[in-house]
Amino acid sequence: MEMKLGSNIVALRRKKGLTQEQLADMLGVTAAAVSKWETGNSCPDILLLCPLARALDTSVDGLLSFEQTLSGEEALEKLNAVVETAQKQGLPAAEAALWALLRQYPNCVALKCGAVTALDLLDMLYPDMDPARRSERTAQKRALMEDVRASGDGAHWQSAVSALAAYAVSKGELDRAEALLDELPQQAEDATPMRVRLYLARGQREKAMEALQKRLYVLIHHVQLCMSFLMSAEVESNADRALQVGAAYRQVAALFGVGEATACGLMAERYRQCDMPREALAQMSEFVQRITGSAELPSRLLFSTLIQPQGQMPAATREAQALLLRELEEDPFWQQFRGAALYEGALTQLRESVAPEGQAERA
Repeated sequence: MEMKLGSNIVALRRKKGLTQEQLADMLGVTAAAVSKWETGNSCPDILLLCPLARALDTSVDGLLSFEQTLSGEEALEKLNAVVETAQKQGLPAAEAALWALLRQYPNCVALKCGAVTALDLLDMLYPDMDPARRSERTAQKRALMEDVRASGDGAHWQSAVSALAAYAVSKGELDRAEALLDELPQQAEDATPMRVRLYLARGQREKAMEALQKRLYVLIHHVQLCMSFLMSAEVESNADRALQVGAAYRQVAALFGVGEATACGLMAERYRQCDMPREALAQMSEFVQRITGSAELPSRLLFSTLIQPQGQMPAATREAQALLLRELEEDPFWQQFRGAALYEGALTQLRESVAPEGQAERA
């Protein structure tokens, strides 16, 4: 493995927002010495490696780039473990595990890119976050994506640029978003068919199937994202057409076993916008049933290689369920259904689900 001590010191120092002079003061050396380390003209004394690593918020192994770079599969496996930690031990434990991974593998582009997805998922699992914390989280994700973009890594660069453009739009930085989007290739070729042919030529049918299923899973999420925009009031002002798109979304979700709960939530909101309260309530009731049960599994027929036996996991965290419970209890739109069976049943189901273990049974 190649050691890039000088470039690592530069990258980590800039990430910490330190000047050469500030880092030098922290270590009791001159700024000229730090400059020589960074240019590769000299190396820090061995006794300075531990203080230098602490000052740059990394490990000595990370500083020296001696850690084994993770493959995409290894990074995904470790990030899945972080999400499982969130579901079993809570958000603080999951965040600690994630940042420990990033410190352990500071140069792993696949891990940084996947960490943004993991943070997005944690935000969905624990949505009740104060504005200051949410702003800090956005800054963390943007910093990770900037690192990935700066790396020029072909496998992850495009998704990093796309994510940064999305963040720029959300911040109203429209010129910045357009400039980022202009960096992207206008037409990207999908290598999956050729890769499948390669695997088949080698007699590797299982690998061919896994490649096809992974690509299909990604495409389904892209399709559903496009459909969610097409049924939104911002894009489609015609209520009938929007609801027809919503019905098609539900059919796609049922066919592939992906996004069925999300489909109910989107339909509930669209019916609400269309002033169809009873239809909205029916969709919300089904949404509550789905998010208080076990997590959905994608179609075994279409995604057999992606389904790992790991027992039943909850569809949503108690924090997310509690947030929805507050909305149903406090929003005037939903309060109009007080006494209605579907509404009261949804409230009861959510209250039992968010109650501490054992309390619901005693009640």
